[in-house]
Amino acid sequence: MPQVLVISDDTYRSLKDEGVSLQELRSINRMTKVLSADDLADIELGIRYFPFSFDRELDVQLVPSPLKQLLDDEPLKDRVQQRVETLQLRYDTDFQMGDAVTIPVYSLDVVDETFWVVVWQRSRHEEGDPDNMQLSYNRAFFDAMIAQVLHTFSFERMSRTNLFSYYLKSLPLD
Repeated sequence: MPQVLVISDDTYRSLKDEGVSLQELRSINRMTKVLSADDLADIELGIRYFPFSFDRELDVQLVPSPLKQLLDDEPLKDRVQQRVETLQLRYDTDFQMGDAVTIPVYSLDVVDETFWVVVWQRSRHEEGDPDNMQLSYNRAFFDAMIAQVLHTFSFERMSRTNLFSYYLKSLPLD
């Protein structure tokens, strides 16, 4: 069963620039060694805002949020919670600025068959339906997810999932 961690493009690039393996993000104990409280808050909100659901039969699960996992380190949990509250204000502002529409665009980095990292970045657009844009701008993400799922599931089985529905809705109508 693959576990999926959602991180921002900024955090992803920072890890890559520092030469940190994405394997280090498999557990909260390892995460706290390589990530700042800001990075953990960013992951917390990335997981909260992730708009797509996976069917149970796919056996793909989002990693539990850092705040739910930080049971033994109350000072760090408090710092992360403070950062989450601050970032929440920024995200709310970014995603609701005037008439522009901010769409999170996702990409997939498969660490191994049991751990996938979903990287998101903001994409601003002056007009359009946010729901339709969210699907169309994430077509490559759905395609990458389907390619991974097809390693373990038949096409027939996968074609009955939310993931496949998202993909179909992301295709242009012409």
